[in-house]
Amino acid sequence: QLYSSIKDSLLNEQSNEQIAEMQTKYESDKKEKEIELLTKDNQLSQSAIQRQEIINLFSGGFAILMVLVAFLLFKGYRQKKKTNETLSVLNSELEKLSIVASETDNYVMISNAEDKIEWVNKGFEKITGHLLAEVQNKTPAEVLRGPETDKRFQKEIIEKLQRKKPFTDEVLNYTKSGEKIWLSLNVTPVIGNSGEIIKYINIGSNITNLKKAQHEIEKHRNNML
Repeated sequence: QLYSSIKDSLLNEQSNEQIAEMQTKYESDKKEKEIELLTKDNQLSQSAIQRQEIINLFSGGFAILMVLVAFLLFKGYRQKKKTNETLSVLNSELEKLSIVASETDNYVMISNAEDKIEWVNKGFEKITGHLLAEVQNKTPAEVLRGPETDKRFQKEIIEKLQRKKPFTDEVLNYTKSGEKIWLSLNVTPVIGNSGEIIKYINIGSNITNLKKAQHEIEKHRNNML
């Protein structure tokens, strides 16, 4: 009986120790598993946060880019619209000026920096008899001057042109048929951004009848004296 009692006691004590060890190991394994799961969850959470941050950053950058593109497109549209409006106004004004220059009885002559004729209006053709195609790339002196034109006049004209300032004058010229005519000159140089002459614009009229009347008055006055 004593042997059996001691044996049972030892067995129970050994069993309790084994159970305690197993319990301890179970708890330890359980904690390790929990820590491992928490670590994995934390890593997943951090990865999700980083992914979301990247998505947010990309979305924000894309939104800014789209706003910038929209702004540039709108600015370009406004600039283009403004340019088109300006061109439309300029074209309208140029068309009006072209009509006036073409239909006026006065002559209009446009020449380049070398004073070679680029364009004349119908008034010039009517007054002088020279067509545009006949006078292009020629100087007014080559087209209009004649035997009785004051020789000093051409030199004075060149000096006035070189001053780069508008001037007026009167000169005896010749028509295509050789008829003498007096023309008034109103020459305006067109100056470029660098101060160089780009073109000359000459607007004038036929003052032959006026000159004849002045000559008759002067003649009558001399006779009276």
